[in-house]
Amino acid sequence: MEKPAMQTLSNSREHGFVSEAVRQVTLVVGASLFVALCAHIAIPLPGTPVPLTVQNFGVLLVGLLLGSRRGFAALTLYLAAVSYTHLDVYKRQQLRRAAASIGANIAEGCGRRSDGEMKRFLQIARGSASELEYHLLLARDLQILDGDESKDLEAKVLEVQRMLASLVQRLQGSVLAKS
Repeated sequence: MEKPAMQTLSNSREHGFVSEAVRQVTLVVGASLFVALCAHIAIPLPGTPVPLTVQNFGVLLVGLLLGSRRGFAALTLYLAAVSYTHLDVYKRQQLRRAAASIGANIAEGCGRRSDGEMKRFLQIARGSASELEYHLLLARDLQILDGDESKDLEAKVLEVQRMLASLVQRLQGSVLAKS
């Protein structure tokens, strides 16, 4: 019987990098979702037609907690997923779903019982990152995003994809070492 993935990860030095990488990717994706949630919390201000959102607080908190590099990656993913007002509603929803699916699959994999199951969910997260990359490329091809903006966002998504690929390789190596 296989040990639960998280128990195995926390009990092994060999998995120190893997568990740290899972934590890093989850923090980045989770922080982007946190900012999206903060944007939906509105405080009506008397005498003004536009309510105040908690989004600015969320952005500040993400930057303070994650640091500049990871905070920037989280906010870039958030912007890619929700802030392009000239994208039609369907495209924005597709971007949101793909971005949210990355973190959700990592979290679900961590809750599974074996390294094999965790690896499978990490691979699903990689697929979601590829889907997000596709939607960004499509937005560039349709000239919804300009070239510089598109390249910057694509670079951030590729960084998340590399992190996930590295994590899957480390997990694969540890599973083979146990055999």
